[in-house]
Amino acid sequence: MTLPRRITIKDIALAAGVSTAAVSQALRPHSNSNIKLQKETVERIRKVALELNYQPHTGARSIRSNSFGTIGYFAARTGIFTNSPGGYLAGVHDVAEEHGSRITLIRMPASIDDISKAMPSVFSERNLDALVIESYSELARQIYERVEAARLPVIFLNDRHETNSVYVNDEWAAGELTRQLIEKGYKRICYLHRVTDGGPSVQQMHHSAMDREAGYRAAMMKEKRKPVCQTVRTRT
Repeated sequence: MTLPRRITIKDIALAAGVSTAAVSQALRPHSNSNIKLQKETVERIRKVALELNYQPHTGARSIRSNSFGTIGYFAARTGIFTNSPGGYLAGVHDVAEEHGSRITLIRMPASIDDISKAMPSVFSERNLDALVIESYSELARQIYERVEAARLPVIFLNDRHETNSVYVNDEWAAGELTRQLIEKGYKRICYLHRVTDGGPSVQQMHHSAMDREAGYRAAMMKEKRKPVCQTVRTRT
């Protein structure tokens, strides 16, 4: 069976009676372009493109622009302490979509001895423009070593680094919660850590565990109260 020929911007230009440059500007506007089109012209070009069932050739576009329009979102696949709220991914996706980019979700095991064995081709073939690394595990450290070599822009989500990091100020938040309890008249305020059988110790957990305890301790000591921290162990 013979496959139908792919419609190109030349076909649209011919059908709409405009130049290929005008078609390109109408379908993917660039603010710094010298080509200025009337609203009616843009609407006519887009109508023709729709009627011809035009599908952009993303590969060719990537070659011309040296950009893939794709942001990789790395997340750990399993583990009770390796799953962040779904709102993180949704927020990244929505903002990327507003700017004409796509999100490629890459889920990997939370514990990897040799990350090169599990690294998907989407990374090794360098068809990403940037990375968002969701950091609830050792995943971040190992990927970071590869990112440095590839020189990709990277943002660490929910992990603390000197630069390019977005995370909750857990120490401040825990302190505020503790101060609220004190102001309401509570006297015996205890801080509980939760660990699971076979899981990491408190010291090995995500930095937020110790940050929250630090915020609690600071608020208690400011009010001349003795901090009481306990650890509760549960089954997975």
